[in-house]
Formats: sequence, structure tokens, C-alpha cells
Amino acid sequence: MKRKSIRDLPSLAGAYRRTKPSTREQASTELARMEHERARLEHELGICTAHQKRAMARLQGVNNRIATLKAIIDPLSGSAAQPDAASGGSLLDAQPVKDTKPGWREVTLEY
Repeated sequence: MKRKSIRDLPSLAGAYRRTKPSTREQASTELARMEHERARLEHELGICTAHQKRAMARLQGVNNRIATLKAIIDPLSGSAAQPDAASGGSLLDAQPVKDTKPGWREVTLEY
């Protein structure tokens, strides 16, 4: 094995962890420690998975909102969202004046 830095050198503590326990007590102590470490890592993995699922759900909601807003901004793009009749009207209460560029319309707003 080629050593590139001082971190690649084996340490005394690392060699101690890699040796087989010499007595039954040492083996049972290490077994208990490893079972505790496994339980801790499984718990941490469960938390990470729950956070990932929650983040994916939030990301999906954000993507849906982006698609809705893009449909409002550019309704001629083909994937325009049609307003619900139950929601109380149109998405924009404005009258189109004229086409200036393909996909864009001028609108007048009254205050």
C-alpha cells in the first residue's frame, strides 16, 4: 500500500481496534459496544430517511407551485393551468390589449 500522507500511517489505536480480543470479557464488552453503535446508526439512518422524505414532499410542492406560476405568467406555453369555477374567477383579472411578442401579452391593471 502506497502511503500518501501521515493520515495513511497505521496508528497504535487503530492497530488495537483491529486485533482480536484476547479474553471472553473483552469480546463481550466489544460486542455490547458494537450492538449499541449499530442501534445508534440505525436510529440516525431512520431520522435521515424521514428528513429525506419530508424534503422530497416539500420539493414536489415547490415544483408544483413553480409550474402553476409559470402557467400564470405565460398562459400560451401550452401547459396553462385553467382556473376553477369554484375558486371565484380567473387567475388574472385583466384584459389583454395586444400581442407584443409571441407568448407575451400586455395587460392593463386598474387600481
